[in-house]
Amino acid sequence: MQCLVEQWARRRPKAIALRFEGKAWTWEELNTWVGAWVRELSTRGIEAGEGIGVLAFNQPDTVALFHACARLGARLVLLNARLAKNELSLLEQLSLPKFCFIEAPLLEKFPRGEVFPRLAPPSPPTTASHYAEENVAATLFTSGTTGTPKRIDIRHRHLLAHATASAANLGGETQHIWYVCLPLFHIGGLVHLSRCALYGATLSLAQKFEVAFLDAEVEAGRVSHLSLVPTMLSQWLEYRGGKPIPMGMEVCLVGGAHVPLPLFLRARQMGIPILCTYGLTEACSQVATEERQRADGESCGFPLPGVEVRICKEGAREAGEGEVGEIEVRGETVLIGEGWQKTGDFGYKDNRGRLVVLSRRVDLIISGGENIYPSEIERVLLQYPGIKEAAIGACASERWGQVPIALVVFEGLFIEEALLQHCREQLAGYKIPKAIFAVDVLPKNASGKVDRQKLRELIASLHF
Repeated sequence: MQCLVEQWARRRPKAIALRFEGKAWTWEELNTWVGAWVRELSTRGIEAGEGIGVLAFNQPDTVALFHACARLGARLVLLNARLAKNELSLLEQLSLPKFCFIEAPLLEKFPRGEVFPRLAPPSPPTTASHYAEENVAATLFTSGTTGTPKRIDIRHRHLLAHATASAANLGGETQHIWYVCLPLFHIGGLVHLSRCALYGATLSLAQKFEVAFLDAEVEAGRVSHLSLVPTMLSQWLEYRGGKPIPMGMEVCLVGGAHVPLPLFLRARQMGIPILCTYGLTEACSQVATEERQRADGESCGFPLPGVEVRICKEGAREAGEGEVGEIEVRGETVLIGEGWQKTGDFGYKDNRGRLVVLSRRVDLIISGGENIYPSEIERVLLQYPGIKEAAIGACASERWGQVPIALVVFEGLFIEEALLQHCREQLAGYKIPKAIFAVDVLPKNASGKVDRQKLRELIASLHF
């Protein structure tokens, strides 16, 4: 963000800006680090608009690099560290980063990259010169409804609008400590970088979600605000075994998938101030969030300030109260600019005007907060010799929410483990089917397409 790190370095130089694995950086130290990255990138000839790739789980270097790119007018290309080598190669072609910095254990996935370098402090101090709110801040990727990777360019103005709207809803104070265990290569993690920079709040970054580490931070009083997906929340509740949390936490946002009401109520009983949310990458994360004083887990609450939500029926007719239709959004956080963004998600507004989300994108499987599209896995399965047809459906999972299950029409000797190994070589771990079953025929409708409803029923009848 434009000079925000420099601003807080002047106003609150000794306040903690960033925490990571027991280490802490003040705003003054973070500003020096950002300046070092600016010098490093300038030396490498990075120009405004060019992309710098990052392939890593959450790292403090990514935070400093994000702010350095903002000063240079460059964009940060955040690659999903969980993807397989061939998947990353496709994303590189779509985003064209000039070079890519990589967490050392991931070099095998992306040999063209280099490990984050050690940087010397800049001398003399660098200054911002190419920042503009219209500049692209970061490039992320979402699979859309088809499973085909889609490049999403998020501008600084979108991140600023989101941070401002979130502050109007939840407050944005310098004393806040936002604990971030969601990956920075997803929008739910990325927004915290601009959020904390705008507020002057502390960003407490975790490399990955580790329930024991989260719990220890909460017990130590080092978490005031938190964002989780339902799977993470469920694991945390199990870890605590019903023990109430200590005073101090103000908000626990939960999104990325439907929050079962029993899970919501258990969290509330333990004193966790959970708020259900609804959002999407194309709207820069949050669209709607429950009210802090009236949260009941029965909706996703009201739209954030500056964001509008409507429910549409076929023919662009706006639905009435309680009437189900497609969710559409617009506002300063929505990437398409003017007009309504179709989400492909379905829901309704209750008698209080709150948003109730019934289903996410058609056929989408949400496992542990990660989006899985059947077509991605089906394409990989169909590459295996002997598979004539393949279809992917979801099975409920207490731990992950949903997991993918594969049905295949196979010619020859069917060996499930061989197919699973084929998937492991081509797909991220969370996309690998929990089980693969051979069937004589796939359920199909009159037009010859796979009947997804019958597919779900068939999977539900299987025992594994």
